[in-house]
Amino acid sequence: MTTATATAFTPAERAEYTELRNRLSVHAHDQIDWSRLKQLNEIQRAINWETHLAVRENDDYARFSQNFEDAISTACDLEGYAYYYGLATLDGELTTAKIVDGRYGQVWLIKKGYTADGREDIEWVNVSVASTVAKEQKFYEGKGYQLVMVRAQGVMRGSRWEAGMPIDFEIATDEEQN
Repeated sequence: MTTATATAFTPAERAEYTELRNRLSVHAHDQIDWSRLKQLNEIQRAINWETHLAVRENDDYARFSQNFEDAISTACDLEGYAYYYGLATLDGELTTAKIVDGRYGQVWLIKKGYTADGREDIEWVNVSVASTVAKEQKFYEGKGYQLVMVRAQGVMRGSRWEAGMPIDFEIATDEEQN
């Protein structure tokens, strides 16, 4: 395989880059050579920078393209996964929870299922503002939960790399923040 200069693709590399990007769209993450995709994506970034340098600030397509290339770079760094904090019960069951803006600050919105009359059963838990994860864990344990780091299959949504379906999780610790 030939290597391209910093600002040009060979026809074979253009085809390879297109194929790897398409695999992101169909969630074929196990069929992607992440280091090769990152290498080709850096070439595409250089090409776009030179091509759109004069119009980048006023060109929405150029901005979208740059965001897309940033998302691909993130996907390559994480090898196709996305990570986020979540809540699990003390029994180790991952909840469907997300942080939302409440009336008095941020809160966890936890979806627990549905009530007998068909309404959604929701619980609200304040977001801990503790200085360490160990202190946060103590706070959440009092509410019946534990803070976890969730590993999810990453997905491209528009020009963003986001978390898809959760794969697994582990209890959050202070070491992860370093």
